[in-house]
Amino acid sequence: MSSSLPPELIASTAYILIHAVIDDYKRPRRFWRHTLFKERSGSALLLNLTSQTISGRYKNFTRLNPTDFEFFINLIGPRIQKSNTNFREAISVACENRSKIPRQYTRTIYFRTVRLSLFRNKQTLT
Repeated sequence: MSSSLPPELIASTAYILIHAVIDDYKRPRRFWRHTLFKERSGSALLLNLTSQTISGRYKNFTRLNPTDFEFFINLIGPRIQKSNTNFREAISVACENRSKIPRQYTRTIYFRTVRLSLFRNKQTLT
């Protein structure tokens, strides 16, 4: 006695196998990002930003010229500097990217969006 499989079972098995093979060959999505944002890290952001002064990305990111920004940091840096705690070190004002967040966004409705886009937590920005 020969046992044959129903054609519906054969067709559905073939469909599942072909679909699995096709899904394996899909290319992953690629998103275009500027190298400044791709290589962004804690203390390296300042170095990356200073290298971007020629292309104009520094001014686009901070809304200030580099000399104006340094003057701004020297002027208000001691007032906004946090103190160290037993649990963590404070983020320094001059060399970290805390001060690189444009101050115009901290007073607007888009503050949460900027915080999320820059991958910073609430305590870092306040």
